[in-house]
Amino acid sequence: MHQHLNFRKICAQWVSHQLTAEQCNTRMTLPLGHLQHYPEQEYGFLSQIVTGDETRRHHFEPESKRQSKKWKRVTSPPPKKAKRPWSPVL
Repeated sequence: MHQHLNFRKICAQWVSHQLTAEQCNTRMTLPLGHLQHYPEQEYGFLSQIVTGDETRRHHFEPESKRQSKKWKRVTSPPPKKAKRPWSPVL
């Protein structure tokens, strides 16, 4: 298969994040909206914002390196997979 079809089996390449343009835009507009909405309080509103717990759990089993292998042409770039670090649950 390697020589006749010019295919090889390669692993997915890890990338730190795979955010869409919309997700990047949302990450910028929400905090800026807070700063513009509460300018007179000079950051006093920050103590009133409730954020989520910093511990996260993934509700899926990530693929192993072997499971992420795909058949690709030799000239095509490797597939990408977002890295999702595990956090301890307290």
